[in-house]
Amino acid sequence: MDDKKLPTQETAVDTVSTRTATNQSSAETRQAAADVRTTFRTYYLVYYVAGLLAILLAFRFVLLLLGANSNSGFVSFIYGLTSIFVAPFSGIFPGVASTGVVTTSIFDPSILIAMIVYGLIAWGCAKLLNVITAGRTPKAS
Repeated sequence: MDDKKLPTQETAVDTVSTRTATNQSSAETRQAAADVRTTFRTYYLVYYVAGLLAILLAFRFVLLLLGANSNSGFVSFIYGLTSIFVAPFSGIFPGVASTGVVTTSIFDPSILIAMIVYGLIAWGCAKLLNVITAGRTPKAS
């Protein structure tokens, strides 16, 4: 006969419990990694939306400053899309208009204020997300 030891019930239970613990640990690790990925995606989504809004507002500012024709499709699209975001800040400071031969150039400080305020709101949301998730978000520079 062979001198090999046959597995006993105790070693079989230990093996099964070790495999179960490993599988649970693996599942918990996967869940934790998924949570971190979701947190990162949310964090970057906040900055993506804020950046997109800042770009649209910058387009509006430059188009007004250069006196772009508001009958143009692109210009009217940008004005229509961004008007809801600028509306809360209009009238804080008066705009300055300069009439030229062909166009009227408008310096509208409410657009700049909107860009600053929405940037601060995005930064605050990102910091709040960092607090809620106990620092698992990337470090903001």
